[in-house]
Amino acid sequence: MSCCGNFSSVGVAPATTPSHHVHFSSGMVLGVDDYAQEFAYHSARDKWIVRDFGGYGTLSGLAVSVENGTDGPQVKVTAGSAATPGGQLICVGADQCGSLNAWLAREDIAARVAQLADEVAPSTDASLKVWLTLCYTSCAIAPVPIPGRPCRSEEDLMAPSRQADDYILSLSLDPPAMSEAQALGIVETYIGAMVSQAAAVALSTLLTKIGRQLDALFLPQATALPASATTTPVYGNAQKAEVLRFVRTYWITRLRPHVMAQKCNGPDVAANDCVLLATLTIPVSKPPVGAWNVVSGVAGVDKDESDRPLLMSPALAASSMGIAAPVPVPNPVQTVDYLSAPAFPPPAVSIGANSPVALVQYGVAVTVTLPPAGAGTQQRRIFVRNIGTANAEVIAVAPAGRVGGLAKLDLPTGGYAHLISDGSDSWRLLGKSA
Repeated sequence: MSCCGNFSSVGVAPATTPSHHVHFSSGMVLGVDDYAQEFAYHSARDKWIVRDFGGYGTLSGLAVSVENGTDGPQVKVTAGSAATPGGQLICVGADQCGSLNAWLAREDIAARVAQLADEVAPSTDASLKVWLTLCYTSCAIAPVPIPGRPCRSEEDLMAPSRQADDYILSLSLDPPAMSEAQALGIVETYIGAMVSQAAAVALSTLLTKIGRQLDALFLPQATALPASATTTPVYGNAQKAEVLRFVRTYWITRLRPHVMAQKCNGPDVAANDCVLLATLTIPVSKPPVGAWNVVSGVAGVDKDESDRPLLMSPALAASSMGIAAPVPVPNPVQTVDYLSAPAFPPPAVSIGANSPVALVQYGVAVTVTLPPAGAGTQQRRIFVRNIGTANAEVIAVAPAGRVGGLAKLDLPTGGYAHLISDGSDSWRLLGKSA
């Protein structure tokens, strides 16, 4: 949705500096640039507070459901609020609905769906990964007459007097940039894969090992692991609190600066300032004559909100559902794969069936096979990074499967790929290195 039209403006707003505010003094002559600078300062600090103290995600409402509509299945989003990766606050004031079949009928979407369906073989059927996002935008409104030069054109007689907050709810065949939320999920998985035992271990050695493995996962430069750090961390039962305290500190001081969408000294986020609400897996088909449409109606659409970032109010955080709540152990238990060898590797290696995170470290080129991505695995995710000194390639287990739309995905040294199963033997990209 959009609330505004296009207005021309006689003047161009001067550049502003978010870290500067106006130093008012008696007798000072104020102009448009001074007011713009003062607003920019306070607006930048508001966004800084939101993103650094709170992060981003859904604050309230914005429940997602798939219901029957007049034109087949429709997505409904209830009223609510959210904070974006750039620190913008969004208010959706009323429930919103959108038809999936009408979206599929758009010319640009139909062309993209056809491309996805033909990745394996020419086909009139496909299983789509669709991301439902809420994005911030603003628009100029309330035109007023403005002074100016004589003999102006009619469009230059008026200029907008207000800038209104607005939002866009959209379906996309490409995932939004959600690096911090995804990284937090990977860290959570990593913690869950650690092994506890009754006997204590050398704490300093253990923490050094954990730090090296977290560096290998997230730092921009590939970090090779010594042989001693290519196994799952094991801690004594009494050391759990110390391990969690270390990971928390490490995340804040070393890792988070590399995955934040916006830093306090960086420029404003110019695009993709969006929050993920849900991931939909939609079976679609195209008749001989007509447009793509959803197969099996509402029952055929799989909705997943496990990647959706959420923000807790202090009241919720202090409750039994808050930060003190125990984290359930996944079933089956997930593990981190360390795929490495001191010398020549086999011609191919595989990521384990229960491994959502894998580090690949070889000195020669290697092929890495992903687990099956067939029916029943639609929402499975895998994060794989190459920290070796040679290139790796990632392939799907099924001969007809694809990885990011390709028969194989090249993963150079230091490269990573975050993948999600589409339930039809292929893996879609949630994100990858440049």
